[in-house]
Amino acid sequence: MTYSKIINNQATTVSFTIDSFFDRTYIEPNKSPIDNYFEKTDDLNKLITYHDTSVAISPPVSVFPNQTLHNLILLGYVSVVESYFRELIRKIVLLDEYSSKQCEKHNLKYGAAILHSKELLPEALLEGCSFASKDNIADSLKNFLDLKSIYNNSNLNEAAEKFQDICQLRHILIHRYGKLGIDNFIKLRNHSLEECIEKPLELNSAKLFNISVVCNNLILVFNQYISNKILERTAQTSSGIWHWDYRKDRNNFLKYYSIFESNNNPPATGKPDAKAVYDSLRNYGRSLI
Repeated sequence: MTYSKIINNQATTVSFTIDSFFDRTYIEPNKSPIDNYFEKTDDLNKLITYHDTSVAISPPVSVFPNQTLHNLILLGYVSVVESYFRELIRKIVLLDEYSSKQCEKHNLKYGAAILHSKELLPEALLEGCSFASKDNIADSLKNFLDLKSIYNNSNLNEAAEKFQDICQLRHILIHRYGKLGIDNFIKLRNHSLEECIEKPLELNSAKLFNISVVCNNLILVFNQYISNKILERTAQTSSGIWHWDYRKDRNNFLKYYSIFESNNNPPATGKPDAKAVYDSLRNYGRSLI
């Protein structure tokens, strides 16, 4: 005989089929990773901000102040950052021969090999990777693109340090429903937070605005850095993929250019056209001769 006494309500019958949870009609947009990033970020911003075609509010004003919604939006910002790095690495590996060879040594799950299309196969390499930390980003860029010692670049290091703190907030939300734990307190390296241990996050639209700026800055500096390093390497390698004649190189160069171009967030001086970027690369390549 076992003890049994009902102390809560009974479980409810529910119709739950996981195969109906995904959009089977989805087609990958033909845009650069950075443009996809800013479009997704804009979608998150729309959840909490007033939008006026004539007035830009910085920081934005919350339409429906709601702590749970704010917490979910923070998770969304970090998720969009991770999505950017996955897409960027995938597209580079598919195009760039040097990066592709760098990935040859990595193991691939059999299921991924038979289920992924050729265009998405590099995604399988990233299945076990997380980009929700400074070190994880560096390790992945080193392992898959052979970009080493990236934090010798002060701009990358500063942007990644700030993003690291946001990743700790994400961890707090996922694993502790917003309360600051000891491990996160230690990793945040801020002793003024000692009295906040086991206290919940308190987000608002202004704080989310600052978080979004940190994430945006991370993407901007990394996109710039990676584009320069990958293009620089194409000019340095002995494979000689360039003729240094735009008429001959145009098609191949545009494939590289399209991975990094930013239509949604171009330089303040205006978006450079592909020919101008090619000319600067050609000048660099010729300087190596």
